[in-house]
Amino acid sequence: MTIYKLENTIQEYAWGHTKHIADLLGIENKSNKPLAELWMGAHPKAPSKFVDASAFKSDLFQLINNNPTEVLGKTIMKRFGRLPFLFKVLAAGSPLSIQAHPNLKQAKVGFERENKLGIALDAFNRNYKDDNHKPELMCALTTFKALNGFRPIEEIEKLLSPAKKDIPTRIWNKIEDHDPQCLKELFTFLITMEKEVKTSFLNEIIKISLENKDQDPGYDWVLKLNSTYAGDIGIVCPLILNLIELEPGEAVFLDAGRLHSYLEGLGVELMANSDNVLRGGLTPKFVDVIELLSILEFDVSKISKVKVMGNDVENQYPKFTDEFQLSLIDINQDKTFTSRVIHEPSIFICINGQGTFKSDDNSFEFKKGDSFFASFETYQLNISGNAQLFRAFTPLDK
Repeated sequence: MTIYKLENTIQEYAWGHTKHIADLLGIENKSNKPLAELWMGAHPKAPSKFVDASAFKSDLFQLINNNPTEVLGKTIMKRFGRLPFLFKVLAAGSPLSIQAHPNLKQAKVGFERENKLGIALDAFNRNYKDDNHKPELMCALTTFKALNGFRPIEEIEKLLSPAKKDIPTRIWNKIEDHDPQCLKELFTFLITMEKEVKTSFLNEIIKISLENKDQDPGYDWVLKLNSTYAGDIGIVCPLILNLIELEPGEAVFLDAGRLHSYLEGLGVELMANSDNVLRGGLTPKFVDVIELLSILEFDVSKISKVKVMGNDVENQYPKFTDEFQLSLIDINQDKTFTSRVIHEPSIFICINGQGTFKSDDNSFEFKKGDSFFASFETYQLNISGNAQLFRAFTPLDK
């Protein structure tokens, strides 16, 4: 069998939305739990399961381990040794933690260090869950708001100027001079504040935000974050990080070391196959300030929103990394997706409509919320109906 219909794990984190994922999957959330992420892939923490024609239950991680070359192909196995990506639906009902992800070298060193220290993979104080980096692409399904990378220094100066008396003079002078070094010094000062100093500083920031909430949305977000995370220095981040808004279909890429937080909305998130997150605040999860500071990139981030280009049946978003690429498939009665052979192992999820998946040896009816894995050399793939699907895959050099 080359096409597998997937059964995926829903992660229930405190920041999740009670309706978004349930609505996508067409299920009831009777207990009103915060449904945060739907994981599609082969990460050992929560691999996708599937049901074959004999109703034998297994999962994608085991399938790949047992048949690596047949499932992924020689090229991907040689380059990555695993399914290179993890595909998610992410539903933010409230803001996620202020966080960043390590690069590949940092992840390998951190994972080995914590293994030697004997920290269990599921321990509360575990930073590195695997040895992989985690570049990621977020594509909005609804209006989606996020904090993403450091603002231009002149914007930080303007927004923090009412509170400059509470910022060390040596740091403020660098901010006024637009010295790039100020980003590291300012954030380090903020995130390592002593409790008494932090309380006084946050009180001033909240007072300033109340007075200026109509002048910039950053101030309004300070107040929103404070309503949930009072006393957390992370509430200042809307004044030092870019506040962005994606409309459905728009996407943004985040590389290693970029400080960010997703604030609200529903989207599909495609990343390297990793669960490594270093947190600095706005969370009940483990926060490791020293480790976060060690992996951050302290530079002004230019945010480039991207859209899918073209008007074919399948159109791709730009490629940012070797591990993954995202495309959007739009089919109707006049347009079907056909491919003689799929050389790139792929995960598909239907976000609207319904139709039929067919390959050379099997077929499935599908509806909104259904997802599928196509293994290496899936022959004669045909997707028909009236639907929109996202496809996650590892691009191979043609």
